Amino acid sequence: MIKLNENQEKIVCSSCGTENEPNALFCVKCGASLQSQPNNEPATSVIDKAEEGNGLVATPVENQTVSASPTGSLNYFKYIWEALIKPFDSFKKEEDKFENIKNTGIHALIVVGATLIFQIISGIISVVRVSSYFTSDTKWVWSNIKEINFLKLIGQGLLVYIGLIVLISGVYYLANLVVKKDAKFLKLVGVTTTALTPGLLAATILGTIIGLISTAVSTAVVVIGLIYSIVILLELMSDQIPLEDKNKKIYFHAACISIVIILGALISYKLVAGAISGGLLY
Repeated sequence: MIKLNENQEKIVCSSCGTENEPNALFCVKCGASLQSQPNNEPATSVIDKAEEGNGLVATPVENQTVSASPTGSLNYFKYIWEALIKPFDSFKKEEDKFENIKNTGIHALIVVGATLIFQIISGIISVVRVSSYFTSDTKWVWSNIKEINFLKLIGQGLLVYIGLIVLISGVYYLANLVVKKDAKFLKLVGVTTTALTPGLLAATILGTIIGLISTAVSTAVVVIGLIYSIVILLELMSDQIPLEDKNKKIYFHAACISIVIILGALISYKLVAGAISGGLLY
């Protein structure tokens, strides 16, 4: 009969401090290997020692692979707030969670939904707030709200914002294949959504509120928000698609941004031209 050595002390994991059985190969809590723990006898077999004289020899156990813990759910609103202040640190902290299509999709929908809500509010304000060209008088004509086609406004907004996220992510993903890197599309969607958030919110929330006071200041805020988004996009994309050669990195981003702008302009032109020819625009 084979029995464990009962005189052995339990092995304390140096990573998390959890006590493990003497013959444990990996920590039961964090999964860290216990074979190289200091001041502990290496665990090389499931049966620590065979009973003397029985002729049995302990059989070494092959190296075991500890499966990674699930990515878990993203705390969306907390992440969005933190990403506005520290975008790079926030994304790196949660980037593994963007390998999950649910986390990536919900994050994108929250950002797009929030942007769309404030765009509708901005549209309402622009219609009901009537300013005189000859005087500084401004009045609110709430009856003008009936002129807004909300379904068209929502449809166009969804098409533009979701299309922009998919376009940028898709261009960078295809470019990633050209330079033979191993970036994942879902992560690139997470990068794009994270990067666009400041610019979209600046254009809808801050732009609308400040625009009630000063159009010039509102325009400046929107421009700053867009520049901030571009800088975040370039930095996070550089991290996901690392290029050691600085010149190649410049060419890479210049090509990707140029393709996005050109395709975006062409798509926008087609949509506007189609809407005009179809009588969909007022």
